[in-house]
Amino acid sequence: MNYYYDYWLVTLSVVLAILAGFTALSLAAKVPHVQGRKGWYWLMGGAVAMGVGIWSMHFVGMLAFHLSIPLAYDIPITFASIVMAIVASLFALALIRNGIHRLRTLIASGLLMGSGIAAMHYTGMAALKMSPPIQYEPMMVALSFLIAFAASLYALKLAFHNSDDGPVMMFSAKKLLSSVVMGVAISGMHYVAMGAAYFDPNAICLADPTGLDSATLAVVTASVTLLLMLGTLLLLSYDIQIARQNAIADRHG
Repeated sequence: MNYYYDYWLVTLSVVLAILAGFTALSLAAKVPHVQGRKGWYWLMGGAVAMGVGIWSMHFVGMLAFHLSIPLAYDIPITFASIVMAIVASLFALALIRNGIHRLRTLIASGLLMGSGIAAMHYTGMAALKMSPPIQYEPMMVALSFLIAFAASLYALKLAFHNSDDGPVMMFSAKKLLSSVVMGVAISGMHYVAMGAAYFDPNAICLADPTGLDSATLAVVTASVTLLLMLGTLLLLSYDIQIARQNAIADRHG
């Protein structure tokens, strides 16, 4: 079956992935330095912000994909894919919070996080409820898992370095560049996985339509995600300012 991409939405999905990467690195620098109940709030809230950011890249990327038939997404299955992204993010932030730096642990964690991201994608694809079902090219699927693992490993390694430095700087050239690399890697995994899919020429989509077109859904998804991640970054920035003021007061006290 013929397909095409809306390249404006593809671009939007990559931008969301980069912002998700920046948010993840910022949270990684903060979470290990907050203890007690406040630390758990940051951990859980951060996992939601990071997970929704990663998922939104995937969903907007899915909305950029068009077949010659109308497409819709099953809401319960789509929700399950969001939960998978949040759980993968929670695991990553919890690992960073515990400060486990051993190579074996890092590799195992990269495998688990990468598998979570890949599972999110393929679960999200299942939300199309195609009949006959989508077929996948095994080598491309394996490549998508490899990219997800490599991106997760890179992200965790960067995050450990960020956590060692502490939450002292909101913006830096290194963090911005790392966010771009992470965003492109996560996006690459998504579009490689999309390339692994084969749709039967006579396939139909059995998911109930939402009544909204792809562009509208993408704008709504991106807007909510941007508000969530920008809100998280503003809270982080405010917290850093308070910490600096307290440090100055302690020195002069």
